[in-house]
Amino acid sequence: MKYAVLGVAALALASCGNIKELEEQVGTLKGDLAKVQADSDGDGVSDAFDLEANPPKGALVDGSGRALDLDGDGIRHELDTDPFTQRG
Repeated sequence: MKYAVLGVAALALASCGNIKELEEQVGTLKGDLAKVQADSDGDGVSDAFDLEANPPKGALVDGSGRALDLDGDGIRHELDTDPFTQRG
């Protein structure tokens, strides 16, 4: 994602002639990049895609930031004393 934004920035820079305008565009892109990379709850999922704002510390999360229940028994994985039981 970071490289895609930088690629767009490079294209924008190549098409402009005014240095001040280029600096403004770079500043805007840096701000956009910071927003996409922000992870306020520290679960490893960007806030832009995070569906569970504050999963418990140490919880395994999916790509959407939701705490996982790997065996489907209704108990989150980090709290499950028998993480391989079948749904019941």
